[in-house]
This record gives sequence, C-alpha cells and structure tokens, in this order.
Amino acid sequence: MKPVIDVHEHIFRGRDIPLQGYLLSRRYDEWYIRLIAPFLASVIERAIRGETHGWIVDLVENFVYAYMGQGYRRWAEILSLRDVNDITARMVNTFEKDGTDLFIPLMIDFEYWFKDPPRISIDKQIEAAYREAVLASGGRIHPFAPSVKRDSSA
Repeated sequence: MKPVIDVHEHIFRGRDIPLQGYLLSRRYDEWYIRLIAPFLASVIERAIRGETHGWIVDLVENFVYAYMGQGYRRWAEILSLRDVNDITARMVNTFEKDGTDLFIPLMIDFEYWFKDPPRISIDKQIEAAYREAVLASGGRIHPFAPSVKRDSSA
C-alpha cells in the first residue's frame, strides 16, 4: 500500500507571526469595519498571544467571530496554542482518519510580508518546530521551513 503524505497544512503559533499585519492585510467591504479594524486587530492579536483578557476582549472577540464566522474562532483557538507540539498533535488527530503516514507542513515566513516583524525570529521558530514536531512525532512530521536571512557581516 502506498503511503499517504499530506503536504498542505501549517504549523505556527500566533506568537510566531506578525498577526496585526496579517489581520490588517485582509479586505473588508464595510466602511465601518475598515474604520475599526486597526483596533480590532490589535485586541485580537494580544488575545491570541495570551497578553490580555477580560470582558472588553470577550466583547471584541464575540463581535469579530460573529462577523468573520466560526471558522475564524477555530483559527484563533489554534493560533492561541502555546507549543508547536500542541498544534502538531491537533493536526495529526484531525487527519488521523485519513490514514496520513507523513505530514509535511509549511511554516509561514511572514517576516518579509508585513511592516510589523514576528516577535520570535524565524530561526528560533525552526528550532522549536524541529524539537517539538519532528523529534516529538518520531519522524512523522517533516516541515518545510522558510529560508533564514543571514547577516553577511557576521
């Protein structure tokens, strides 16, 4: 029997990527959403990273989930996970029924896409993915990693 290989999933945490830049890169049709999007994106970014909570955050999250849909809630819940191994475990459990033998997820290199840089460097993210995904999965997960810009003066 041929192995089943999944080459289109992602492993990254909300704290790894410039969330505010990503959220603000989306197109919003309604003028009032465009007007309040910077505030909403700031609150959602901080909530996903676990930096803030409370009734105002709950109110903003419920507004955003009502506007964006429940798929957005699931996306935010996954991005809120703290460890790469939690994300990979969820990925494996989600697709276990498909009989997937090997996962080749993509790490996201948002470092060059948005004005706000990731808080955790790409090379640190690669180290975490190796330690928490490749080693922890016994080799069932082999992520593609983005290239790391090296300082030529070093």
